[in-house]
Amino acid sequence: MTYNTFPLEPNTDWGKKFRNSFTAKIIMIGLVVLLCQIPIVMVDSLISRRQSLADSVEKEIASKWGYRQKVSGPLLAIPVSRDIKRTEKDGKTVKEVITTEHSTYFAVPQDLQITGELIPEMRYRGIYEIVLYRSHITLKGNIVFPNEVEGWKVYPEKSRLIVGLADLQGVSAIQCKFNGKTADVLPGIAAKAPVPGGFSVPLNRAENGKFEISFDLNGCRELLFSMVGRETALELKSQWPSPSFCGAFLPVERNISEKGFNAKWQISEFNRDLPASWVGNRETFQYPEKNSSYGESHYNRSAGVALLKVADSYMQVNRAVEYAILVFVIVLMAMLIAEKLSKVWVHPLQYFIAALSLVLFYTLTLAISEHSSFGTAYIISAAAVAALGGFYSALIYRKLSAAAGMFAAVATSYAAIYVILQLEDYALLAGSIILFILLAVLMTFTGKINRQSGSEL
Repeated sequence: MTYNTFPLEPNTDWGKKFRNSFTAKIIMIGLVVLLCQIPIVMVDSLISRRQSLADSVEKEIASKWGYRQKVSGPLLAIPVSRDIKRTEKDGKTVKEVITTEHSTYFAVPQDLQITGELIPEMRYRGIYEIVLYRSHITLKGNIVFPNEVEGWKVYPEKSRLIVGLADLQGVSAIQCKFNGKTADVLPGIAAKAPVPGGFSVPLNRAENGKFEISFDLNGCRELLFSMVGRETALELKSQWPSPSFCGAFLPVERNISEKGFNAKWQISEFNRDLPASWVGNRETFQYPEKNSSYGESHYNRSAGVALLKVADSYMQVNRAVEYAILVFVIVLMAMLIAEKLSKVWVHPLQYFIAALSLVLFYTLTLAISEHSSFGTAYIISAAAVAALGGFYSALIYRKLSAAAGMFAAVATSYAAIYVILQLEDYALLAGSIILFILLAVLMTFTGKINRQSGSEL
């Protein structure tokens, strides 16, 4: 390694070599940045694996408590049957055969009012924090029996109300009243019901009336309701300060504060693709699979809320990785400028090692954030990597000013990225402005390089 302490003469062969080497360094920096995308991809894969492990822990706890819940109904279910005549030919004999087809008639409530209160609970397994909830749900409305079902024989003495649930593991304390009288509640649902499981309320008569069903339901993170009524009103409240309203419908009213939230939905039959009544099979209400990814959609004809963590460290680190190439370019160009100003030749390997220290920032942030908040992990990791960059620069350039400049370049880069991450809605705008400012600074430092090295324009 050669340390140059004298000015370069513009018309010497050494000056031309320096000019050419500077161009080569620009190309070399581009190659280093591209090469560093390999460990960045590995870091991204590490984040995905840690996120998958956290999800698996969440599902394991939810299997003993209750998964993401979805409540469907209640629906009026009445067994029906009809005789079907057909002819059969047996040799020369033609005979008429009558078979009976059995099915179920379903009808939605006239007016459905749903109220629910979610009580969040935090559970821990090792370093992982799981968002669970207890909820108390009440379904109120009225039903109207059909006078007849065209082409079918109706058995009103076997009629029942059915309520579908995504996971029966979490249901308890079920109570039901029909026309002001306590009604029995049985496990199981009607044949051909469009829900995979739940409970039912035998009515045993053809009588219009009002129902009131209440129950407690445990779940994990998310609670949805199928908006099945001709007119459906839904009201949810909780002390959780960071809800995410999900499903096919957004609330018409909502109030969110640090003390919790309250939200109301109002859905009519014109807002969803569901008939007032039907016989037999119909497209089932989509439910979350117990072994599926938590990101899969099951929002058809539904509305509800998800209890989000205030700051998901995996998501935040993954967002920070998206800006990695920007940090690489800024820091490596700062090294190149320092090389030019200090007249100290820097080996390409040293550029690559400096870039690897920037990759280490993301693994440090990921590891520390699993034991503390993302903000704390980010600050500690940024300070450590910036100090490491300053120390390495002191070894390379043997100047405290170069070390301080490199520390400032790394720290400023990560500070700018942190600001972008916090802005969220204005991240693109903030990132573009910061990039513009950094590019202007880079132009200021490199604008006279050709004249300083004696290159011809």
